[in-house]
Amino acid sequence: KAVAFFRTPFWEKAGASGVSQTAGPFSIWWEGGAGSTHAEQPALVGLGVGEEVCKALAPYSETGVDDESAPQVRDMVKAALGSIYGKDVIEAELKSVRHKCWGT
Repeated sequence: KAVAFFRTPFWEKAGASGVSQTAGPFSIWWEGGAGSTHAEQPALVGLGVGEEVCKALAPYSETGVDDESAPQVRDMVKAALGSIYGKDVIEAELKSVRHKCWGT
């Protein structure tokens, strides 16, 4: 599971809900929290399932859930969401990524 925090809820401005499906370890995405309607930090949550996902994330899963994820995980998130919203948008908007691998 990954949480990508953004500067603005850019998907809302584009009329999107934030729910999407992408390739890569995090394949299902949705808006995290209540978003801008409750003054929460804009975020999208990604979920990946299966042994392959756990293997891909295992080298980067030693950090705590409150710690910034490794640059490699950030790159995975940028690639997945960039394929939907545009690489330049994600690059400009992404503030931080946190992830947790629940299986090994």
